[in-house]
Amino acid sequence: MFEGKIANLMISENEAFLKKDSGEEVGVQEVNPNEADGNMTTGCFNLLCKGFVPSNTSEVPGFKIWPLSVYNGTQYVIRVKLHKDETSGNWLLHVQDKLLGYWPKTLFKSLSVGAQEINWGGNVNFENSQRSPPLGSGHFPEEGGGKAAAIQEIQFVNQHGEPYDLNPDLVSSYVDNIPCIKLGELFHTNIGFMFYFGGPGGC
Repeated sequence: MFEGKIANLMISENEAFLKKDSGEEVGVQEVNPNEADGNMTTGCFNLLCKGFVPSNTSEVPGFKIWPLSVYNGTQYVIRVKLHKDETSGNWLLHVQDKLLGYWPKTLFKSLSVGAQEINWGGNVNFENSQRSPPLGSGHFPEEGGGKAAAIQEIQFVNQHGEPYDLNPDLVSSYVDNIPCIKLGELFHTNIGFMFYFGGPGGC
């Protein structure tokens, strides 16, 4: 996680979320328990959607992450685990191996059964009159470790909460701002699958 410089009315974020074909989503930053409409009127961020049950009131979705990685310097990894509990059916959120809380299964319809799609990556939003903000560290993925932002140790979680490796043949990628933001290839390391992403923005 790197610190970015962005202007008012801009968003630059890393994200991970689970999705069902009905449009229901649950993620680290966002929960959309309603029918999909492009998030124009449904869905919200952090605790703006009612229903999340915290296990510790001092750390809930939206808490400040610190310290941050430094370009070509000290690097920090934020470990996030989001999975459906086999016994309760609730969606549990772990950060740095600590349970932050859960979204009750009663918030969802199709996601109460399970997810069909898992997404990782980044996103920027800005006004039409502005140029896009940087994403990640503000540097392209080809710069690699310690310089470009990464999502790493990517795994799936089974119904028992146990992690297992994904099948790279079932992974697809998408970038819609290629001149200013890029996505590196998915590759396997001794800590699992990972990829670099980001860019300076400015388009």
